[in-house]
Formats: sequence, structure tokens, C-alpha cells
Amino acid sequence: ITMTKKTVLIQENNSEVALFENVLTPKETTEIFKVLQTSIPWKYETDCFGEQDRKTYYVGDDRAAFAFCGLKLQPNQWPSELLHIR
Repeated sequence: ITMTKKTVLIQENNSEVALFENVLTPKETTEIFKVLQTSIPWKYETDCFGEQDRKTYYVGDDRAAFAFCGLKLQPNQWPSELLHIR
């Protein structure tokens, strides 16, 4: 059994950013990764610097729009493969 480890990275203004390690086993991460590689419509986004050098797929809750360097993205729905770790 793998034990989840929580490390608080930042804590201020009644908020915290934390890293959770060992949430999934290596086998689970490999399986989810393989499914997401083939089931998600990954694409190259273009920001104010031009086309990015990596494919992305933005996932988030409703109204969780993302904007940075001229790039504006509306969130896609959470894939079923990620709902249990959301």
C-alpha cells in the first residue's frame, strides 16, 4: 500500500498550495496516461509568442477560464478517467 504524502509549499491568506505525492500507484499512472494520450483531443495553442511547442488540453470547472500572454481558453469538461482524482 502506498501512503499519500502531503507537503505544504505555500500557506498565506487562509490558502495553501500543497503537493500530494503517491496518490496513485505507478501502474495506475501508466494506465491513465495511456488512456489520456489517445482519448483527449490534444492541440497546439498559440499565444503572443507564437505557437507553443507542446500540445495541451485545458480542463477545469465551469467558468474557470484561463488567460495568459494573449491566450484565452475555456475549460473542457473533466475526462471520466480523471474524475476520481479530481
